[in-house]
Amino acid sequence: MKNGYGSTFHSMRKNKNYSLRDVSLDYISIAQLSKFERGDSDITLNKLAPLLDNITLSTSELYLSYPLHNLKTNCLFLKKLVSPIFSAIRINKS
Repeated sequence: MKNGYGSTFHSMRKNKNYSLRDVSLDYISIAQLSKFERGDSDITLNKLAPLLDNITLSTSELYLSYPLHNLKTNCLFLKKLVSPIFSAIRINKS
């Protein structure tokens, strides 16, 4: 499973001069973060959100930084972001 968001996150992390250790802290292992950045694995939004906070980056900024030529991947990313929100809304309404 190759994902472009991991490599985009990697580029933005490096541009801000953060190490893997700086970003991962207690939220995710360095190995897991490295795999995500290489596109070898994916992570949940619950894990991604604090990582983005650690490099002062919003989900929107990450999304908008991803090359838009891959519309299918962008749509899948958005679906991953909003699916848990809609699931929580359905559960709370029950």
